[in-house]
Amino acid sequence: MRLPSKLGGVVKNGGNRRRPYQARVTIGYDDNGKQLYNTIGWFENKEDAIAALIDNKRNPRDLDKATVLFKDLYEEWSKKHFKEISNTGGYKTAYKYCKELYEVPFIEITFGMLQDVIDNSGKDYSIKYLIRNLFNMLYKYGKRKELVKEVLSKDLDIGKNKPKHKKIPFTDEEIQILFDNVGKIKYVDTVLILIFSCMRINEMIKKIDNIYFDERYMINGSKTDARKR
Repeated sequence: MRLPSKLGGVVKNGGNRRRPYQARVTIGYDDNGKQLYNTIGWFENKEDAIAALIDNKRNPRDLDKATVLFKDLYEEWSKKHFKEISNTGGYKTAYKYCKELYEVPFIEITFGMLQDVIDNSGKDYSIKYLIRNLFNMLYKYGKRKELVKEVLSKDLDIGKNKPKHKKIPFTDEEIQILFDNVGKIKYVDTVLILIFSCMRINEMIKKIDNIYFDERYMINGSKTDARKR
């Protein structure tokens, strides 16, 4: 079907894409006479792409915003945010599960598409939590850039956390046994430090500089300022 002049065009992109139809409009020509385009959006079928062109003709949208893909926003956000935190592994892991969104314009992403990523991850609560957290961060960033008006990710369902192992605290009697064996059994003192400091093991094995013996306290931990807030 030939589209009306100056409406724009629809191109079907190759590969296994969920939204292969690209609606685009001509914005000019380069020095060699080659057409330059701006993308309106990507769609699952040709009819939706044509409808988007018609809607854009009636109510022109901000084409600069329409070309910002999910992966583009992630790259821009991560370059800034990763400088402020020490542990970036969780965000990088979550991003790997979002491949179906990489090529989708951020403003075209729906709540259902976000929920599909979480549901299709096939992982436990901890991974789903990381994915939702990444979505929340990207939407807050996108809102500040005026790409979106609302944070769609805030109501995503990630299920309930079901602890794999029930944690049983030491009893007073067991702690006393540990004290009685300091110097007799290797690493008993280490266990006592973990119990009374509430440090994680990875925090314990790091070098601790802020120890004040006279005042009987020390300062250690790995939480960032963002997590403390």
